[in-house]
Amino acid sequence: VKVPEVYALHLYTDAFPCEALSMEYIPGLNASKIEFPNQQLQRRFVDVVVENLLAWHAVSNPHGFGDLDGPFYPTWPDYFERRIGSYHVRIHQDRHKKVVSGYVMGIIERSWAELPRIFPKTRRPSSLVHSDYNAWNMLVDPLTYELTGVIDPIDAGWSDYEIDLFHLPNCRPELGLLERYLQEIDVDEPFWLRYNFYRFWDDVKHYLRMGWYEEERFRGYAQALETAMDECLD
Repeated sequence: VKVPEVYALHLYTDAFPCEALSMEYIPGLNASKIEFPNQQLQRRFVDVVVENLLAWHAVSNPHGFGDLDGPFYPTWPDYFERRIGSYHVRIHQDRHKKVVSGYVMGIIERSWAELPRIFPKTRRPSSLVHSDYNAWNMLVDPLTYELTGVIDPIDAGWSDYEIDLFHLPNCRPELGLLERYLQEIDVDEPFWLRYNFYRFWDDVKHYLRMGWYEEERFRGYAQALETAMDECLD
């Protein structure tokens, strides 16, 4: 499935005070707006979406885990701890403490402290991940209802494939993308702990990048992570 090629990137300058990205055009409508005329076409679309993601996840980098071009780390926890650690340091700046509630900050602290137990070092190979694989970032032919492209791989890299999975229900949970993917893999008992960790900390990342904070959403994800930690770690 096509991902648009980037042709040019312009960063902010005094002469042209904005940022611009030039990329390949891929025809299709955003999947968030598509209404499938029947269940057969919807199931076919879901199957193709999941098959495409499984194909991405089957691609591994022999150098290990990291950004697309490195640097690389031998295990997922070695790489992931550095990423989460940078968020953990930044979230403690005074300006963020005025925004993030005490409860949410408490789950940030607890889950950070439990990181070695949540992600013990294993020899699972790296996978190529999209890192925002949901219906908002999928293009669909409005006549055939076929997947024509996938856009916005914002943090694509070599990671644990499970980090893609919490995105699947976003936007169109009724499509059952996550449920369909889980039919293709075996999950262990702590799977939902990792799932909730990834989902919660992804919102921390977005808050730090864009300043978006909604207490109800953060609290809901924090409570789900707290429950998962209580069940799996205590």
